[in-house]
Amino acid sequence: MNTKAARAFDCLEADTKKLLTYLNRFDHQALNSNPKPNKFSAIQNLEHLMKSELLSRQYVEKKLSFDPILKNAGVLTGLRLGWMRVGNRLPLKLKAPKFIAKESLPPESEFYEVVKRWNNQRAELKQYLETLPEELYGKEIFKHPFAGRMSLYGMLVFFRDHLHRHEKQIKRALAGYR
Repeated sequence: MNTKAARAFDCLEADTKKLLTYLNRFDHQALNSNPKPNKFSAIQNLEHLMKSELLSRQYVEKKLSFDPILKNAGVLTGLRLGWMRVGNRLPLKLKAPKFIAKESLPPESEFYEVVKRWNNQRAELKQYLETLPEELYGKEIFKHPFAGRMSLYGMLVFFRDHLHRHEKQIKRALAGYR
């Protein structure tokens, strides 16, 4: 993994650990309670984040499996990344793609089981990224559902921004359980 991507991965890991430490103080009922009928519970937010990361990695793996011709990441790639970052910070309601929407998530989950699966998945992501040749980090490989093609670094930045966006939703979902 190149240095820039490794730093982004380390920041993602640190922010995830901070969120999980915060969530560890809540009981099963609080974590699985839906604040409103069509809203994610705190644990569904985690499931959504985890599934988003898994499907993103699987997309990259599949994309690279057939030795595609890849564009170099450039100014337009940076603009798409910036647009995605702004979009994640705005208080706009965004409809999740159907394969990671509320209907695709379990209605209830055990916190420690989700954490265990997420930790394993992150370890697999890190291991996969470490096997990729350096030149791939300068290519448009990842495809964000709204912003379009990005580099692997952009994918990791998306994961972190996505985590921050859902952290706010998680805290709202748990507001009544303090």
